[in-house]
Amino acid sequence: MDNFEQISQDNTQLNFQEQSQDNTALNNDNTELIMGKFKSVDDLSNAYKNIEAKHGQQSKELGELRKKAEILDKIQKQVSDFQENNKALKEYISKNASKYDKDEYFKNPEFSNLYKEALTALGTNLDTDKFVSLLDSYVKSRISMYEKSQSAKSETENSKSQMQFSDSSPKAASKPIPKLDTLDDAEIDEVIAKYI
Repeated sequence: MDNFEQISQDNTQLNFQEQSQDNTALNNDNTELIMGKFKSVDDLSNAYKNIEAKHGQQSKELGELRKKAEILDKIQKQVSDFQENNKALKEYISKNASKYDKDEYFKNPEFSNLYKEALTALGTNLDTDKFVSLLDSYVKSRISMYEKSQSAKSETENSKSQMQFSDSSPKAASKPIPKLDTLDDAEIDEVIAKYI
């Protein structure tokens, strides 16, 4: 019986080991992960779709960020250029303003506004001396034209006042002029005398 018990125990142990191996294999099938993370192909497929969507969203965001970075670079360059131009303009104005710091120039608001517009349009390419010279010539020509106009007006008024107009009105015919071919010589002389 000892052998029988021994065989029986060996069979039991063998059956137990086979069952254990089957259970382990079954558990290994359930616990064996695809790529170490996914339990099924569907899980892997869903994860891939999610990654693609996230990648697309991140690519779009990256493109937008690049555009914004380009715009920011342009703005920074414009600000830098503006600051440089502003500094150059201040130096230019301080150099040229001292020459024309008079009542008829920079102290005059109309001149200052006109100069500001010219400076805005031309920047430091504006030749202040030439600008002032041309403006002076223009002002002188306007003054000359005004004086000529006033002189002509005055002469016209003087001429009008010196002219003597008779207050009598021209003799008006009380009757219509008769046809000369129907009149005799004496009557024709009489009619002509009325109008002379």
